Amino acid sequence: MIEIIKSKPYSDHPNDRPLTVVLAKNYKGEFVTWIHNSKDGGFFWGHYFKDDLAAATRSFEKRPD
Repeated sequence: MIEIIKSKPYSDHPNDRPLTVVLAKNYKGEFVTWIHNSKDGGFFWGHYFKDDLAAATRSFEKRPD
């Protein structure tokens, strides 16, 4: 199970509307930042942080990168 903590638009470009950047906690209990595609429900290009929410939050704020 994935718990979404925060999300934001990937960009302001109209073609990117299905894309969001998410900060989540995955089923292993790791904090992750991903690109989420609402069209297919997929999560892509992850950055993983074992147990460091502060580092994951900084990654979320920088993304997309």
